[in-house]
Amino acid sequence: MQEHIQYDFIYDNHFAELREMEMMTNRLQIAGMAEPYLGKYFSVYQVRNRLLGYTDGEIKEIDKQIAYERNVGIIPDPNEMAMMQMQQQNPKQGSQSADIQGEFAAGDMDMSGDAPTPAPGGAAGAPGGPSTAPM
Repeated sequence: MQEHIQYDFIYDNHFAELREMEMMTNRLQIAGMAEPYLGKYFSVYQVRNRLLGYTDGEIKEIDKQIAYERNVGIIPDPNEMAMMQMQQQNPKQGSQSADIQGEFAAGDMDMSGDAPTPAPGGAAGAPGGPSTAPM
């Protein structure tokens, strides 16, 4: 009787988990290698969809989870972290940002490449300055 006993394993949980973890590790390594090319050769959507294998529904759900976790404070906001690191590296940046946000210097251009137009009624475009226009 013992000679005729056989086990039929339809699904091996341990092997399936190992295979799934190995596949995820490989996908994350590929995504890490693609990171320098984001915005140049790949979009974030392509990396998430094609390389990581997420569906559109999974991407939306993950985005909701990430937004919730940032709002609650479970994970830090990467933009805030970058700003904090920049402030720690350059403590003088506060005074420089005031200069950047100030008035245009003579000969400066705005973002479109055009020379700035003088503000009406102000001396050299300074707000609240004395008026140089004849009356």
